[in-house]
Amino acid sequence: PFTTDDSLSFEPLDDLLRAAGEACAQAVVLFGPFLPDCHPLLVDPSGAAKDAGDTFERVFKRQVVDRVHAWLADQRAAGRAAPKVIMVPSTADVHVHPTLPQSPLDVTGTVEPKRDPAVIAVRNPSVVSVGGYTMALCSADIIKALAAEECFRVTGPPSQREDRMARLCRHVLEQRLFVPNYPPPKGLCVDTGLAMEHALLPETPHVLAIPSELNKFAKPSRGTVCINPGRLVKRTNGGTYAVMQIHAPPPRPAEEIAPPTPPAAPECAPAAAEPPTPAAGAAGVAHRTCVQLVRI
Repeated sequence: PFTTDDSLSFEPLDDLLRAAGEACAQAVVLFGPFLPDCHPLLVDPSGAAKDAGDTFERVFKRQVVDRVHAWLADQRAAGRAAPKVIMVPSTADVHVHPTLPQSPLDVTGTVEPKRDPAVIAVRNPSVVSVGGYTMALCSADIIKALAAEECFRVTGPPSQREDRMARLCRHVLEQRLFVPNYPPPKGLCVDTGLAMEHALLPETPHVLAIPSELNKFAKPSRGTVCINPGRLVKRTNGGTYAVMQIHAPPPRPAEEIAPPTPPAAPECAPAAAEPPTPAAGAAGVAHRTCVQLVRI
């Protein structure tokens, strides 16, 4: 969430966007819920959180979308490049359909210009490409659900045991499915038919980002950078967010860039087997990625 339980001022969102501007971020990923269905001021029967005739959708556009649009306009006015803002809905959002997978949010604002090309609404879950790197995004707390149902036998000395959080993320990567649990975990509505079409991982991503109520972490698993940024707001207190920087790969030696051409094989000789093509996955990216978990 992006606001505390005792307010709808969305000051934590302002702080997050300000930090992104100071860091010259190339992309900002915002995970829902934006309007939590359990927020005390949103479930208030008196409707004190809304103006007369307001809907939850309009509150979302006025408090969140307009704020993001204004921040992007300020970035451009200051001579900075406007980063891409990727918005992922949540099943806990009060203004969207609560079943996974979810359609993209309506990110049309209430003031002109009502749309900004830098704001990108994606499905939940989804796989996106940012700067040539593949990011798998899901706002459902799959890590907590896997932790509650996993059965695992611990063997070997402690120094050789796999980290538990990395192992939980490995289930998602190996099963190529954002929601490996079947039946789905209690409290999470999943359309199984649509999930087999829209909740699959077509390839190993470079980054797997799944916010969870469990302790925040950034771990490598099967070459993928797995991140739980935590919650930006915890009830009435500030939480955490993640800052990720992927360094460019080192230059290859000249002999690797232009290898000598092998002599042509005789026509009667069988063709040599083609070497396997490396998957467009996460090999090597985890070793040159820095993730900082910052308290807001």
